[in-house]
Formats: sequence, structure tokens, C-alpha cells
Amino acid sequence: MRNMENYEKLGSRKSQDSAEYFFCQKITGQVWIRSHSLWANSPGEDWMPLDGDCDELLLKWRNKTNMQEYATTKYLEKWGFRPTGRQINGGK
Repeated sequence: MRNMENYEKLGSRKSQDSAEYFFCQKITGQVWIRSHSLWANSPGEDWMPLDGDCDELLLKWRNKTNMQEYATTKYLEKWGFRPTGRQINGGK
């Protein structure tokens, strides 16, 4: 269970089927996207860690950019994805 006192919620949005929240971890500055289905029998929530600057990522998220492009390599590998040719550490 996450200690939510350590996270600052900077945005949220809901669609017909799901909800997504943009968080910044207060101590480390790590950016996270928390998403979950609004259906009662859904498998639960997912926390996706992102690489990069919080302000830049928040702007991209608000512009509806696909945030999986900024997911950490460890997260992508957990779900069986292989990182594309993008560079790690915020695209630098």
C-alpha cells in the first residue's frame, strides 16, 4: 500500500470506462500515472512510473500524449514490452 502523503496529485481525468491520475512523488520527484477501470469487476489499479521532468511530463499528459512512451524500462519489461529505439532517462 502506498503512503499517499508522499505523493502530490497534479491532475486527474475520467473517461466512460476509466480514470487516470498524474502524481509526483514529493521526496524523489518521480512521476507516476495511476490508472484504474471504473467497472466493479476490473482487475484493479496500475501505477506506471515515468522517466523525465515532472513539469514537462505534466504538460504532455495534459495534451493527451501517450505516456507509455515515457514509462521506465523496468515497467515496460514487467509487462513484456521491449523499449523501442528511444533513449532512456527522459529522452536525453
